[in-house]
Amino acid sequence: MKNMTRLRLLALLALLSTLNLRLSTVSAQNTVVTYQGRVQSGGSDFNGSGQFKFALVTSSNANSQATATATVSGGFVTIYIVTFGGSGYVTAPTVTISGGGGSGATATASITGGVVTQITAATPGSGYTGVPTVTISAPPENLSYATYWSNDGTSGAGSEPAAAVSVPVSNGLFTVRLGDPALANMTALGAGLFTQSDLKLRIWFNDGVNGFAVLHPAQPLTAAPYALVAGTVSQLSGPYGNAVAFDNPANSFRGSGAGLTALDASQLSQGTVPAERLPGNLVRTNQVWLLGGNSGTRAGTHFLGTTDDEPLEFKVNGLRALRLENNGDSADFDTTPDGAPNVIGGSPWNFVSAGVVGATIGGGGATNYYSGGYTNSALSDFAVVGGGLHNNIGSSSTAATIAGGQYHSIGTDSEASVIGGGSMNDIEPNSISATIAGGQRNDIRNNSDKATIGGGENNTIVDNSHHSAIGGGAGNTIVGNAAYATIPGGVNNNATNYAFAAGSYARALHTGAFVWSDGAGTVTTSAAANSVTMRGRGGFRFLTGSGSGGAQLAAGDTSWSVLSDRNVKKDFAPVDSQAILEKLAALPITQWHYQWEEPGVTPHIGPMAQDFKAAFYPGSDDKRITTQEADGVALAAIQALNQKLDEQHAELKAKDARIAALEQAVAELKAALQHPAK
Repeated sequence: MKNMTRLRLLALLALLSTLNLRLSTVSAQNTVVTYQGRVQSGGSDFNGSGQFKFALVTSSNANSQATATATVSGGFVTIYIVTFGGSGYVTAPTVTISGGGGSGATATASITGGVVTQITAATPGSGYTGVPTVTISAPPENLSYATYWSNDGTSGAGSEPAAAVSVPVSNGLFTVRLGDPALANMTALGAGLFTQSDLKLRIWFNDGVNGFAVLHPAQPLTAAPYALVAGTVSQLSGPYGNAVAFDNPANSFRGSGAGLTALDASQLSQGTVPAERLPGNLVRTNQVWLLGGNSGTRAGTHFLGTTDDEPLEFKVNGLRALRLENNGDSADFDTTPDGAPNVIGGSPWNFVSAGVVGATIGGGGATNYYSGGYTNSALSDFAVVGGGLHNNIGSSSTAATIAGGQYHSIGTDSEASVIGGGSMNDIEPNSISATIAGGQRNDIRNNSDKATIGGGENNTIVDNSHHSAIGGGAGNTIVGNAAYATIPGGVNNNATNYAFAAGSYARALHTGAFVWSDGAGTVTTSAAANSVTMRGRGGFRFLTGSGSGGAQLAAGDTSWSVLSDRNVKKDFAPVDSQAILEKLAALPITQWHYQWEEPGVTPHIGPMAQDFKAAFYPGSDDKRITTQEADGVALAAIQALNQKLDEQHAELKAKDARIAALEQAVAELKAALQHPAK
């Protein structure tokens, strides 16, 4: 907001709900939530008539915060491992190291494509007796909203409503009755609104000078009204008449209809249900009393059974809600239409949504109340939840499966996708035939068809990465809308289209790149598309047979060595180095290009393999020349040249001696001629 140095929402001070109940239906009408907050303008508490706009929304943040762990050695923080790279970073985030008993450790972060790829120790600190906590600052928020209510009904996707509500503000404090139609530009709140999880209140404020500005952050609004509003259920109807369900701490029941104990209206109107509402008007509570037949209270259970042999069913809005069999020992929630072939076992908190056909939540039975898991839901045709805790298959995910485990989710439109087990694994919407076999906190994100994570922890396949796979490990990420990328395991590896990354801190960030990085914690990054990059601080060794044959690149070396140990050789024979020199002198050496090389590249110089092999290795493969073969010929030729040089040197020495003798004789003759004897 222009010229407004401070405009903020300080706290949610009170949330109250009022409910209107009708005896015949026990349904909520015109729910009102009293909200109190505080606003400031120009650094001071606002006073006067403020203009406000309100919307109840849910939000999702497309960006995520990175995480990392530290390794302590000798009291120093020496290595950092990025366990989850996050997303949406535009600048390198701040890294904070806290706890662990020491002090002074600092580190810096590096990002690639919005993902934190490396944490580098700047100073190791000292005195660390335990592992410190590593905190990476969050990226900028990238929020998207869905609107469920606004004061004038005009807001969409979290947008600002058109009309404002006038609210008096005194010393910065204001109180408003959300959903009270008596206020101008205020629409009613439906009771079912608070069944939506993670509901937040967005507020826009105008101080009369600077125009409307949205207050940050949006305030969670679900908790307080939820318990009251959610437990208001629609009429339940059974084969013996009508009934109501509500908390009954006195271990007695109330109801009306054929075969039920009749109560007067005053008794009936006192009941409420502290319950959670599920999709399709399903209700779950800690204590629900259902009425039917000639049943009474059943000690030790949450349900009233029936003394009749035939099942007793209750319905919610025409759908079967609860079916009690065998005196109430077995129960399931099922909001499918009568006759739909769905199976639910185990806890009555398991849920299959209305209209779904062929869905299954496994388990069940009279001996174990939770034998089919707890609070599992299957919202798609032919979906299966084998058991476990808090597992969910979203709508339009036909034939999706969660075998077990806890807190798993398969999003909407992810048909034939599978989560095998583990904890907190997610397959996000529109990921067809995706698979997470197990592990913890693994995530296959939107539109990643046929992607696979085998296990491990905090592994992520990003949006639109079809046919990509992570075998296991921790903190590995398929990045950049990557198709057919592979990370077999390891720690903190990244791969993109058709690329392969393995080990630790391998970064295959070019299409088709292959990167393997050792366990030293150093980032190893691909250099070009379709390239191979490896880091091995202990060197590389390639064996080509059952023995020691092969080649080696020793630690720190920049060239290959071949095995030449006398102890692994046999059949020694002398070499005619002069003959080799003569053949080498006669060998054609030309300048040329390979056929696949583009015009203008630097030419090569060397012999043809056919000529080389015919001269020195007849009968062997004449398409290639090994460095060992070329080196042997070159060394023999050098020896022959050296022998020739030695011979020439001896000849020159003899000539020098003869020349010296001749020069001596000439000198003596000249002296005799100049001084003849007398």
